[in-house]
Amino acid sequence: MAIGAFIYGVVPEDGLRFMAGGNVWWLIPLAAVIGIPLYVRLETMLPVALALSGAGVAIGPIFAMMIGGAGASPPEISMLAAVFKPKMLATFVITILLAAMLAGYAMTIIL
Repeated sequence: MAIGAFIYGVVPEDGLRFMAGGNVWWLIPLAAVIGIPLYVRLETMLPVALALSGAGVAIGPIFAMMIGGAGASPPEISMLAAVFKPKMLATFVITILLAAMLAGYAMTIIL
């Protein structure tokens, strides 16, 4: 929630709209990758998503960041590393990233 409050109160709206307001193709993969180390649950991501949306960020990158963060968080990856071989772990992370990107592009097309 602190990240959402920071974005809402400190980050200038024009700056975010300039960087992420348009439908630029590389924003969705970038958001999916940024979402993973954030380690946020979907419940705590809602204030961040609302702040980003209010600041002018498109829905596709927000959706990709939510899925990336919920699907492959650092604690989850560390637990799976004890069970999976490195190749399987890499496949898991790549699958989550692809799913996040596909969902982000789908949201961009739908909305």
